[in-house]
Amino acid sequence: MLTELQLEILRILWERGEATVPEVQRALGEPRAHTTVATLLSRLEERGLVTHRAERRQYLYRAAVTEHDLRELAVNEFSEAAAPLYAGDMTAMVSHLLSVAQVGREDLARLRELIRGLEERSEGGGDE
Repeated sequence: MLTELQLEILRILWERGEATVPEVQRALGEPRAHTTVATLLSRLEERGLVTHRAERRQYLYRAAVTEHDLRELAVNEFSEAAAPLYAGDMTAMVSHLLSVAQVGREDLARLRELIRGLEERSEGGGDE
């Protein structure tokens, strides 16, 4: 998983397209040392989430994944970690997640719509 600061850096890169360490440093909400930002960008690059190219004497960093890709990766990591705890019982896992989270009316309505859509696709596709 990513720290909040790593996620903030990725958001800056998604918004800007490309940025140098000093540009990311200035865009962060709180002041951070140049070395801290450079280290975080290097770690994100090691994980395949960021790439860079050299321009003059600086690196220009760019996100290597979209926000959608990152969300999918996070859900997959969560599912892999949690699956043994629920012995593959998706209902139990989702039920527990909903019971410990703050779920408002709007979220519940969106979840109902999502379930309806999944049911319609399942009925139409013969996946059962």
